[in-house]
Amino acid sequence: MRFLLLCICLSLAVSPACAFSAGLVNSSTREVFGQPELSENKRWQSQLSILAPEVAATTAFVTYLGLKSWNWGSSRFKFHDEGWFGFDTGSGGHDKLGHFYSSYIMTEFFYHRYRQKSPDTDASSLYPALFSWLIMFYVEVFDGYSADHGFSYEDLIMNSGGIAFAALRDRFPVLAERLDVRLEYRPSRFFDAKHPVTDYMHQKYLLSLKLAGFKSLASSPLAFLELHFGYYARGFKSSDRKEINHFVGVGLNLDELLWRPASRYWRYGRTPKYITDYYQIPDSYVDRQWTKVASDH
Repeated sequence: MRFLLLCICLSLAVSPACAFSAGLVNSSTREVFGQPELSENKRWQSQLSILAPEVAATTAFVTYLGLKSWNWGSSRFKFHDEGWFGFDTGSGGHDKLGHFYSSYIMTEFFYHRYRQKSPDTDASSLYPALFSWLIMFYVEVFDGYSADHGFSYEDLIMNSGGIAFAALRDRFPVLAERLDVRLEYRPSRFFDAKHPVTDYMHQKYLLSLKLAGFKSLASSPLAFLELHFGYYARGFKSSDRKEINHFVGVGLNLDELLWRPASRYWRYGRTPKYITDYYQIPDSYVDRQWTKVASDH
């Protein structure tokens, strides 16, 4: 069964790469021999092939994880109702936010690569979002054949939400200037960070509102600040008491404070921006939190 799964996954990973190679050959041949431009249908096919290497690599990676760590092929197909954010769930909703975040990150990466490869394309494209959704749907389907997981419609909904948010950020740049979804991860010790994706005890998820994204505040000192709205749960993977936490906070906008000024003197000064767009630096904000423990439930 695992061999069959591996063959299917390899075919899914290789076929987009082949399409990409064929697109390059056709494009270069037309340029050399002065053939007419591609038809509208062929032009769409060419755009579809732009992200083929990234899609192939991502598909191969999640396939490897599925076979190695997620126990794909260990049972017949089944559905699994995992719940959402309650105390009766396996992680208090951390896994659901993890699905949202990982789908969001993947889609942001695909859009970033799409814009790099097609800098002259101003129109919005749904292909990066479509590729992300198909990959995550593929993961969820084969999770259905895992004794440890199962097909979860909750996961599919959260995947779709993360992908949709990334697509909206591409379609409306002002949204990307104002809102980030970030993960804060701080293990108790560096060497404890063996499985950061499922290490829920040391994760926090935040929605960050960047005041610099508002024109009326961009030139004021408030541009160096952000408003945070966050969530995290504790005790679901240990013998500690179960608790669910919500918090609001005020933090430093490191892009405005550090990376943007650095870009004036160093060509790579904006590069760390991509880190602080998606990862929340610990201790860079103050917050007020509300905690609910299982005994209150």
